[in-house]
Amino acid sequence: MPGIGNSVNGMDISLIDETLDINLTENYHISIQGSLNGYSFSILDKRRNKYILLRYMPFEQQLSPEEFVLRVDELHSWDEYLSRNFGSASFIWLSTRYTIVPESLFDTQNLRTYFSFNQEPDETDSLFYNAVRSAGAVIIFAVPRGLCDRLTGWNGKVRFYSQITPFVERLVTDYGGKDEKYKAMVNVHPGFIDMAVLKGNSLKLCNSYGCKNEKDFIFFLLYVFEQLRLNQEETPVFLSGDIDRNSPHFEMLKKNIRKISFEKYSDHFNYSYKFMEVEPHRFSNLLNLNLCE
Repeated sequence: MPGIGNSVNGMDISLIDETLDINLTENYHISIQGSLNGYSFSILDKRRNKYILLRYMPFEQQLSPEEFVLRVDELHSWDEYLSRNFGSASFIWLSTRYTIVPESLFDTQNLRTYFSFNQEPDETDSLFYNAVRSAGAVIIFAVPRGLCDRLTGWNGKVRFYSQITPFVERLVTDYGGKDEKYKAMVNVHPGFIDMAVLKGNSLKLCNSYGCKNEKDFIFFLLYVFEQLRLNQEETPVFLSGDIDRNSPHFEMLKKNIRKISFEKYSDHFNYSYKFMEVEPHRFSNLLNLNLCE
Protein backbone atom coordinates (compact mmCIF):
# COMPACT_ATOMS: atom_id res chain seq x y z
CA MET A 1 0.00 0.00 0.00
CA PRO A 2 1.35 3.50 -0.80
CA GLY A 3 2.64 5.75 1.93
CA ILE A 4 0.40 8.40 3.48
CA GLY A 5 1.07 12.12 3.26
CA ASN A 6 -0.62 15.49 3.74
CA SER A 7 0.15 17.02 0.36
CA VAL A 8 -1.19 16.50 -3.14
CA ASN A 9 2.14 17.46 -4.70
CA GLY A 10 3.30 13.96 -5.57
CA MET A 11 2.25 12.44 -2.24
CA ASP A 12 -0.62 10.18 -1.23
CA ILE A 13 -3.45 11.49 0.91
CA SER A 14 -5.63 9.39 3.21
CA LEU A 15 -8.13 11.20 5.43
CA ILE A 16 -10.43 8.82 7.31
CA ASP A 17 -13.03 9.74 9.91
CA GLU A 18 -13.11 7.39 12.89
CA THR A 19 -16.88 6.87 12.45
CA LEU A 20 -16.36 5.06 9.13
CA ASP A 21 -17.33 1.40 9.46
CA ILE A 22 -15.70 -0.73 6.77
CA ASN A 23 -18.37 -3.39 7.29
CA LEU A 24 -21.17 -0.96 6.39
CA THR A 25 -19.96 0.22 2.97
CA GLU A 26 -23.27 -0.82 1.39
CA ASN A 27 -24.78 2.13 3.29
CA TYR A 28 -22.25 4.54 1.75
CA HIS A 29 -21.78 6.27 -1.59
CA ILE A 30 -18.32 6.24 -3.18
CA SER A 31 -17.18 8.85 -5.71
CA ILE A 32 -14.03 8.15 -7.73
CA GLN A 33 -11.99 10.38 -10.00
CA GLY A 34 -9.55 8.81 -12.41
CA SER A 35 -6.98 10.30 -14.75
CA LEU A 36 -3.79 9.10 -16.40
CA ASN A 37 -1.92 10.90 -13.59
CA GLY A 38 -3.67 9.57 -10.50
CA TYR A 39 -6.68 8.09 -8.73
CA SER A 40 -8.76 9.60 -5.93
CA PHE A 41 -11.98 8.71 -4.18
CA SER A 42 -14.27 9.91 -1.41
CA ILE A 43 -16.92 8.20 0.71
CA LEU A 44 -20.17 9.88 1.71
CA ASP A 45 -22.29 8.60 4.60
CA LYS A 46 -25.69 9.25 2.98
CA ARG A 47 -27.63 9.04 6.25
CA ARG A 48 -25.69 11.95 7.73
CA ASN A 49 -24.84 13.60 4.39
CA LYS A 50 -21.25 13.60 5.64
CA TYR A 51 -17.98 12.93 3.87
CA ILE A 52 -15.99 10.48 5.97
CA LEU A 53 -13.07 9.53 3.69
CA LEU A 54 -10.84 11.15 1.09
CA ARG A 55 -7.98 9.26 -0.52
CA TYR A 56 -5.62 10.31 -3.31
CA MET A 57 -3.02 8.13 -5.02
CA PRO A 58 -0.83 9.87 -7.63
CA PHE A 59 0.99 7.78 -10.22
CA GLU A 60 4.76 7.86 -10.61
CA GLN A 61 4.32 8.97 -14.23
CA GLN A 62 1.51 9.55 -16.69
CA LEU A 63 0.08 6.23 -17.86
CA SER A 64 -1.36 5.16 -21.18
CA PRO A 65 -5.10 4.27 -21.17
CA GLU A 66 -4.18 0.58 -21.29
CA GLU A 67 -1.77 0.93 -18.36
CA PHE A 68 -4.42 2.87 -16.46
CA VAL A 69 -6.94 0.03 -16.66
CA LEU A 70 -4.31 -2.38 -15.31
CA ARG A 71 -3.54 0.04 -12.48
CA VAL A 72 -7.25 0.26 -11.62
CA ASP A 73 -7.30 -3.55 -11.34
CA GLU A 74 -4.42 -3.38 -8.88
CA LEU A 75 -5.95 -0.59 -6.80
CA HIS A 76 -9.32 -2.29 -6.54
CA SER A 77 -7.70 -5.54 -5.48
CA TRP A 78 -5.48 -4.30 -2.65
CA ASP A 79 -7.19 -1.16 -1.32
CA GLU A 80 -9.31 -2.11 1.69
CA TYR A 81 -12.12 0.24 0.60
CA LEU A 82 -12.07 -0.08 -3.19
CA SER A 83 -12.30 -3.87 -2.80
CA ARG A 84 -15.68 -3.50 -1.02
CA ASN A 85 -19.24 -3.21 -2.33
CA PHE A 86 -20.98 0.16 -1.97
CA GLY A 87 -24.63 1.10 -2.01
CA SER A 88 -23.97 3.44 -4.93
CA ALA A 89 -20.96 4.59 -6.91
CA SER A 90 -20.00 7.32 -9.36
CA PHE A 91 -16.89 7.78 -11.47
CA ILE A 92 -15.37 10.91 -13.05
CA TRP A 93 -13.10 10.40 -16.05
CA LEU A 94 -10.78 13.38 -16.35
CA SER A 95 -10.51 14.24 -20.06
CA THR A 96 -10.97 17.00 -22.62
CA ARG A 97 -12.87 14.63 -24.91
CA TYR A 98 -16.38 15.97 -24.45
CA THR A 99 -18.87 18.23 -26.17
CA ILE A 100 -21.82 20.26 -24.86
CA VAL A 101 -25.22 20.69 -26.48
CA PRO A 102 -28.32 22.63 -25.34
CA GLU A 103 -30.72 20.41 -23.41
CA SER A 104 -33.61 21.54 -25.62
CA LEU A 105 -31.89 20.06 -28.72
CA PHE A 106 -30.64 16.85 -27.14
CA ASP A 107 -31.74 13.43 -28.41
CA THR A 108 -30.25 10.26 -26.93
CA GLN A 109 -30.26 8.66 -30.39
CA ASN A 110 -27.66 11.13 -31.65
CA LEU A 111 -24.83 10.78 -29.10
CA ARG A 112 -22.15 9.91 -31.65
CA THR A 113 -23.29 12.72 -33.96
CA TYR A 114 -23.09 15.30 -31.17
CA PHE A 115 -19.72 13.98 -30.03
CA SER A 116 -18.39 14.21 -33.56
CA PHE A 117 -19.06 17.95 -33.71
CA ASN A 118 -15.66 18.69 -32.14
CA GLN A 119 -14.18 15.29 -31.20
CA GLU A 120 -12.87 12.34 -33.18
CA PRO A 121 -14.86 9.19 -32.27
CA ASP A 122 -12.80 6.13 -31.35
CA GLU A 123 -14.07 2.57 -31.56
CA THR A 124 -12.40 1.78 -28.23
CA ASP A 125 -14.53 4.41 -26.43
CA SER A 126 -17.92 4.20 -24.76
CA LEU A 127 -20.05 7.34 -24.95
CA PHE A 128 -22.04 8.70 -22.02
CA TYR A 129 -24.01 11.83 -21.32
CA ASN A 130 -24.80 13.94 -18.26
CA ALA A 131 -27.63 16.45 -18.06
CA VAL A 132 -26.78 19.65 -16.18
CA ARG A 133 -30.33 20.96 -15.86
CA SER A 134 -29.31 23.98 -13.81
CA ALA A 135 -27.43 25.15 -16.92
CA GLY A 136 -29.85 23.77 -19.52
CA ALA A 137 -27.05 21.72 -21.05
CA VAL A 138 -26.09 18.11 -21.78
CA ILE A 139 -22.47 16.92 -21.78
CA ILE A 140 -21.53 14.03 -24.07
CA PHE A 141 -18.18 12.43 -23.29
CA ALA A 142 -16.00 9.41 -23.97
CA VAL A 143 -14.60 6.85 -21.52
CA PRO A 144 -12.24 4.02 -22.56
CA ARG A 145 -14.36 0.88 -22.95
CA GLY A 146 -11.91 -1.27 -21.02
CA LEU A 147 -12.23 1.05 -18.04
CA CYS A 148 -16.03 0.99 -18.27
CA ASP A 149 -16.02 -2.81 -18.28
CA ARG A 150 -13.67 -2.96 -15.30
CA LEU A 151 -15.71 -0.55 -13.18
CA THR A 152 -19.07 -2.04 -14.15
CA GLY A 153 -17.73 -5.44 -13.15
CA TRP A 154 -16.71 -3.98 -9.78
CA ASN A 155 -20.03 -2.25 -9.15
CA GLY A 156 -22.85 -2.62 -11.66
CA LYS A 157 -24.54 0.51 -10.27
CA VAL A 158 -21.65 2.86 -11.08
CA ARG A 159 -22.58 6.08 -12.89
CA PHE A 160 -20.08 7.75 -15.22
CA TYR A 161 -19.46 11.49 -15.33
CA SER A 162 -17.30 14.03 -17.13
CA GLN A 163 -15.39 16.36 -14.79
CA ILE A 164 -17.25 19.19 -16.53
CA THR A 165 -20.54 18.05 -14.97
CA PRO A 166 -19.78 18.83 -11.28
CA PHE A 167 -17.66 21.79 -12.41
CA VAL A 168 -20.63 23.50 -14.08
CA GLU A 169 -23.16 22.29 -11.51
CA ARG A 170 -21.20 23.88 -8.67
CA LEU A 171 -20.76 27.13 -10.60
CA VAL A 172 -24.48 27.54 -11.36
CA THR A 173 -25.76 26.16 -8.04
CA ASP A 174 -23.52 28.11 -5.68
CA TYR A 175 -22.43 31.16 -7.70
CA GLY A 176 -25.42 31.85 -9.92
CA GLY A 177 -27.91 34.55 -9.07
CA LYS A 178 -30.16 37.32 -10.28
CA ASP A 179 -27.44 39.99 -10.15
CA GLU A 180 -26.57 39.45 -13.87
CA LYS A 181 -22.89 39.82 -13.03
CA TYR A 182 -20.20 37.76 -14.73
CA LYS A 183 -18.28 35.14 -12.75
CA ALA A 184 -15.50 32.88 -14.00
CA MET A 185 -14.33 29.52 -12.67
CA VAL A 186 -11.10 27.73 -13.57
CA ASN A 187 -10.11 24.18 -12.65
CA VAL A 188 -6.44 23.34 -13.23
CA HIS A 189 -5.47 19.79 -14.24
CA PRO A 190 -2.13 18.34 -15.37
CA GLY A 191 -1.81 19.48 -18.97
CA PHE A 192 -5.06 21.41 -19.34
CA ILE A 193 -7.59 23.70 -17.67
CA ASP A 194 -11.39 23.79 -17.63
CA MET A 195 -12.95 27.25 -17.70
CA ALA A 196 -16.56 28.36 -17.43
CA VAL A 197 -18.18 31.79 -17.34
CA LEU A 198 -21.56 32.55 -15.83
CA LYS A 199 -23.75 35.64 -16.12
CA GLY A 200 -26.49 35.49 -13.53
CA ASN A 201 -27.76 31.93 -13.98
CA SER A 202 -26.81 31.74 -17.65
CA LEU A 203 -23.77 29.74 -18.74
CA LYS A 204 -21.94 31.86 -21.32
CA LEU A 205 -18.87 29.69 -21.89
CA CYS A 206 -17.50 26.30 -20.96
CA ASN A 207 -14.36 24.92 -22.56
CA SER A 208 -11.04 23.20 -21.94
CA TYR A 209 -7.62 24.44 -23.05
CA GLY A 210 -4.31 22.61 -23.26
CA CYS A 211 -1.72 24.23 -20.99
CA LYS A 212 1.95 23.25 -20.85
CA ASN A 213 2.91 26.06 -18.48
CA GLU A 214 1.74 29.23 -16.74
CA LYS A 215 2.11 31.26 -19.96
CA ASP A 216 -0.45 29.06 -21.72
CA PHE A 217 -2.66 29.31 -18.65
CA ILE A 218 -2.79 33.11 -18.58
CA PHE A 219 -3.02 33.33 -22.37
CA PHE A 220 -6.24 31.33 -22.56
CA LEU A 221 -7.75 32.98 -19.50
CA LEU A 222 -7.13 36.48 -20.87
CA TYR A 223 -8.32 35.33 -24.30
CA VAL A 224 -11.67 34.38 -22.76
CA PHE A 225 -11.83 37.69 -20.89
CA GLU A 226 -11.18 39.53 -24.14
CA GLN A 227 -13.71 37.56 -26.19
CA LEU A 228 -16.48 38.05 -23.62
CA ARG A 229 -15.37 41.59 -22.80
CA LEU A 230 -14.99 40.81 -19.12
CA ASN A 231 -13.61 43.43 -16.78
CA GLN A 232 -10.28 42.28 -15.29
CA GLU A 233 -10.81 44.56 -12.29
CA GLU A 234 -14.39 43.49 -11.51
CA THR A 235 -14.99 39.92 -12.71
CA PRO A 236 -14.27 37.40 -9.93
CA VAL A 237 -12.31 34.24 -10.76
CA PHE A 238 -12.79 31.14 -8.61
CA LEU A 239 -9.93 28.63 -8.69
CA SER A 240 -9.86 24.90 -8.07
CA GLY A 241 -7.70 21.89 -8.81
CA ASP A 242 -3.93 21.66 -9.11
CA ILE A 243 -3.04 25.23 -8.12
CA ASP A 244 -2.14 27.15 -4.97
CA ARG A 245 -0.76 30.53 -3.94
CA ASN A 246 2.82 29.36 -4.50
CA SER A 247 2.29 28.09 -8.04
CA PRO A 248 3.57 30.07 -11.05
CA HIS A 249 0.04 29.97 -12.47
CA PHE A 250 -1.26 31.95 -9.51
CA GLU A 251 1.64 34.40 -9.66
CA MET A 252 0.85 35.10 -13.29
CA LEU A 253 -2.87 35.36 -12.61
CA LYS A 254 -2.68 37.92 -9.82
CA LYS A 255 -0.71 40.25 -12.09
CA ASN A 256 -3.68 40.41 -14.44
CA ILE A 257 -6.86 39.73 -12.42
CA ARG A 258 -7.89 41.62 -9.33
CA LYS A 259 -10.59 39.42 -7.76
CA ILE A 260 -9.25 35.91 -7.20
CA SER A 261 -10.41 33.32 -4.67
CA PHE A 262 -10.07 29.59 -4.13
CA GLU A 263 -13.11 27.38 -3.94
CA LYS A 264 -14.32 26.38 -0.49
CA TYR A 265 -16.20 23.27 0.58
CA SER A 266 -19.81 23.35 -0.58
CA ASP A 267 -22.40 24.03 2.12
CA HIS A 268 -24.56 21.24 0.69
CA PHE A 269 -22.56 18.60 2.59
CA ASN A 270 -21.00 17.95 5.99
CA TYR A 271 -17.34 17.01 6.28
CA SER A 272 -15.21 15.13 8.75
CA TYR A 273 -12.82 17.36 10.69
CA LYS A 274 -10.08 15.34 8.95
CA PHE A 275 -10.87 17.19 5.73
CA MET A 276 -9.46 20.37 7.24
CA GLU A 277 -6.01 18.89 6.58
CA VAL A 278 -6.33 19.51 2.83
CA GLU A 279 -7.16 22.64 0.84
CA PRO A 280 -10.87 22.48 -0.15
CA HIS A 281 -10.30 23.51 -3.77
CA ARG A 282 -7.97 20.59 -4.51
CA PHE A 283 -10.73 17.99 -4.86
CA SER A 284 -13.60 20.25 -5.83
CA ASN A 285 -15.05 18.12 -8.65
CA LEU A 286 -14.80 14.88 -6.70
CA LEU A 287 -16.55 16.31 -3.63
CA ASN A 288 -19.17 18.22 -5.64
CA LEU A 289 -20.11 15.21 -7.74
CA ASN A 290 -22.97 14.37 -5.39
CA LEU A 291 -24.61 17.66 -6.38
CA CYS A 292 -25.28 15.94 -9.72
CA GLU A 293 -26.95 12.81 -8.31
